[in-house]
Amino acid sequence: GVEVHFVTGNHDYWTLDFMGQTLTTKVYFDDVALDIHGKRFYLTHGDGILSWDRGYRLLKAVIRSKFFIWLYRWLHPTIGYGIAHAISKKGRHYEHSQEYNEKVLKELRIFSETIAADGHDYVITGHYHQACIENVNGGKLVVLGDWLQYFSYAVFDGNELELKFWEANA
Repeated sequence: GVEVHFVTGNHDYWTLDFMGQTLTTKVYFDDVALDIHGKRFYLTHGDGILSWDRGYRLLKAVIRSKFFIWLYRWLHPTIGYGIAHAISKKGRHYEHSQEYNEKVLKELRIFSETIAADGHDYVITGHYHQACIENVNGGKLVVLGDWLQYFSYAVFDGNELELKFWEANA
């Protein structure tokens, strides 16, 4: 079979019972460094790593707390969804401007340069709904994209990592 490793972020933390027991081989609650076939990978969901994410880092601490999760599960789903939707910065049709995307990529490059300098070949992140691979400080920054707009994913063949795009008619 195929090993599935899951790096939690956003509210993924709430699905751990299901994900950990049903769909994945390994669940990571925080960033993780792995050595695979002689390559060093640094995996992060990416939520909360930008310099201006201070408010989100506080929210992240709250929504990951066992007490908050327990309390939230007592709410009727309609009420819980309403609260989550009101708090969320991402509506159904949320789109970023090109200027915002460049600002994010600039910070991700800075974040990745330090990690690549420590000898990591790949710094892989999700969360930002952009799809790209860029050279940074002797390594590569891989922003995975998403499954709603880009239908993107990464494949490591044991030697190189490549960003691919799902084509439904292929």
